[in-house]
Amino acid sequence: MDTGLIFLGTEQAVEHVPGRPEHVLDGDPLTNVWRNVTVHPSGKMHAGVWDCRAGAFELPCHASTELCVITEGSAEIEDAQGRKTLVKPGDAFIIPQGARTVWRIGEYVKKYYLGVLDLED
Repeated sequence: MDTGLIFLGTEQAVEHVPGRPEHVLDGDPLTNVWRNVTVHPSGKMHAGVWDCRAGAFELPCHASTELCVITEGSAEIEDAQGRKTLVKPGDAFIIPQGARTVWRIGEYVKKYYLGVLDLED
């Protein structure tokens, strides 16, 4: 395994991901994902860049525990208890695996992320 620094960016191939119709709550929240690298030999840890244009969508169950760092724009994230948090550039937070969230993006949001699946399996 390479032990050098791993840089994240948007130079790699982009994957355009439309919101799943059953999860879209408002608008047309098209996302772009630059899955830069798998950073664990198990394949259960990945990192990259994600962005989304205006709209609202629900993620009923996050597939991984995710560290997020907002770099541009903003979003309001609502958790399963109904708590709403505005995230903006410079904010860093963790979304636990299995969490339910609703994302509301007024114009645009961009983040760096590190996703970790259950490493015990």
